[in-house]
This record gives sequence, C-alpha cells and structure tokens, in this order.
Amino acid sequence: MADLEYNWPKRGDRAFGPRVPSGAQGDLDAFVLPSEGAYVAGFQRAADMIVMGARNDDLNPDDLFFPVAYLYRHHLELMLKELVRLGAGMGAIGECEALLGEHNLHRLWNKAKELIRSVWPGPVGDDIKAVERVILEFHRLDPSGQAFRYCRDKHGSPLLVSAPSRVDLRALASTVDAVSRFLDAAYAGIDACDPGSP
Repeated sequence: MADLEYNWPKRGDRAFGPRVPSGAQGDLDAFVLPSEGAYVAGFQRAADMIVMGARNDDLNPDDLFFPVAYLYRHHLELMLKELVRLGAGMGAIGECEALLGEHNLHRLWNKAKELIRSVWPGPVGDDIKAVERVILEFHRLDPSGQAFRYCRDKHGSPLLVSAPSRVDLRALASTVDAVSRFLDAAYAGIDACDPGSP
C-alpha cells in the first residue's frame, strides 16, 4: 500500500508568501489590489462559488449556510456603505461617518433609500420594497454582523435563534444577486447624476 502524503506545516511556510513556482500546484495568483469594488465583488463572488461548488459535492451543504450567508450579508453591507458614501459626498444626504462604522443593515438601508428616493422620487417604489424586504431579512437574522460568523455571542448566548430551519442556497444566491443588481444600478445612476463627478 502506498504511503499517503498529508499536507502538514513545514518550516518556512507562509500564508501570504510569494507565489508558488509555476505549475507546482496550479497557478492561483491573486493580485492584492485593495479597492472598494474588489471587496464588494469579492464577497459575493466567493459566496456564489461556494453555492455552485455545493451543487457538485456529495457532502451535505448544511455547514455551508453560515459562510455563504455571512459573505452575502457582508457584500450587501459594503454595497449600502458605498451608496451612503456617494450620497454624503455629493451632499444629497447628511454626513454619515458614525453610520459607516456600524454593521447595522437597517440603518444603512434607510440612508441608502433616502438617497435613492431623492434622485428617483416615484418610479422605483415596488423595487425598493422588494430590496428592503430582503435587506431587512438579513438584518433580522444578523443585526450586528456577527450571527453568521459565530454560534454564540460574547456572553455565551446562542445567536441565530430565529433562523428558519431550512434555506435553499440557490434561491439565496439568486435573491442576493437581484438585490445586488438593483443597488449597483442605483449607484451608477446616482453617480451619473452627481454634478461633481467627472
């Protein structure tokens, strides 16, 4: 019987070290170029990849719910913060520095919605209601941005006590994609209306 090779820590290993020699394990070089857009897109893309991979995996996807939900929640939080920053920067909504340091989706959504309604006062009412329903769903399950990351709070009390017993990960991915497209379109439209933008 052949000896099995196990991946085990070795002297000189570095998590964020230089690239693996070409062809050694397949090239997966990620250029670290921090930008708001990279963070926003990256969290959604990572969650999408997990959901897509789960379709082809024989293992039960139960434990994937938590990272997937966290990644989607964080993606939505970053999108809302970008909208709020844009609105504050163009003077359409008041300063929001304290709000931008929070993880409260409800408060972020209310500010983003104020901005969207100030630019398009009428025609997006049903769309806004649909987006709000989804964002508030995330907020109710995880108001602090911690419940998808940890089983218990700092005091040992269980989190996610009101979570549904089953969630369709594909439906979750599709719903977040739709909300993301709306928020992205709103950002692009508002940015185009800004007289100070290039």
